[in-house]
Parts: sequence; structure tokens; C-alpha cells
Amino acid sequence: MRADVRARRNYEADCAARGDEPVPGFMEDLHFHDLRHEATNRLAERLQLHEWMRVTGHKDMRMLARYYHPRAEDLAKKLG
Repeated sequence: MRADVRARRNYEADCAARGDEPVPGFMEDLHFHDLRHEATNRLAERLQLHEWMRVTGHKDMRMLARYYHPRAEDLAKKLG
């Protein structure tokens, strides 16, 4: 079974256990690539550039930049 299908089924089981209705469409269009994108952005907050590139497996900044989309408020915090 694909991971995205398994994730949706687990979500539905958790909702049923709590007595909640699952949100229609939630996690139905989830792909592994989406998780990689999210993890890359979160790691940017914690690691130095050379560590970040090593963990994500990117050898150059151009490829890393394809995954990194910082939120405006996060950049504003860094600027003070």
C-alpha cells in the first residue's frame, strides 16, 4: 500500500476513534515530495547552510532554492 493511502486511512481511523468526521479531501493529494519540501523548509530554521545542504543531499544552491520558500514573517524576524 502506498504511503499516502496509508496516511489517509490512519487519519480516518483516528477520526473514528475520536468520534470526529474526517475532513473531505484532507491528505488525499499528499505526495512524498510534499513532505521533502516541508522538511527542507523546517530544517532551514535549525541548521547552518553547509549542514542543511548535507542533510537534504543538495550539492548546489540552485537545487536547494527550489525547495526553500521562507515565510515573510520568518524573514522579518531574522531582520529584527
